Amino acid sequence: MYNGVGLPTARGSGTSGRVQSNNFLLRPRPSPSPSSSAASVPGGARGFREEMAEHERKRALESRLLELREALEEQGYTEAETEARVAEARKAAEEEEAKQSAVKEERGCWPKGKPL
Repeated sequence: MYNGVGLPTARGSGTSGRVQSNNFLLRPRPSPSPSSSAASVPGGARGFREEMAEHERKRALESRLLELREALEEQGYTEAETEARVAEARKAAEEEEAKQSAVKEERGCWPKGKPL
C-alpha cells in the first residue's frame, strides 16, 4: 500500500502490487489569457483563416473559368475567341467581387486588414 492507495499486500492478487497513475485522465485545459488570444496577434489564426477564405474564392473563380473554357472549346470557338471570352469573364467576376467586398466593408461585416 502506497499513500493509502492499492492493496495492503500483493500476495494472492496476481499482481505485483505496483500502483500506476492514470495517464488518460482528462484535465481541463487552461483558458488562454486575453493578452495571448489569436485576435491580438497580428497575422494570428484569424489572419490565416482570411487567407484560406481568399484562396478558396480564387480557386472557385478559376474552376468556373476552366469550365467556361472547356464549354467554349466544345462549341467550336477558336483559341483566340476562347481566350478573349475567358478574359472578359475573369474581369467581370473580379469587378463583381470588388463590388461585394466594398458593400461588406461599408456595412462593417468584413473589415479589411482587421481580424474577424
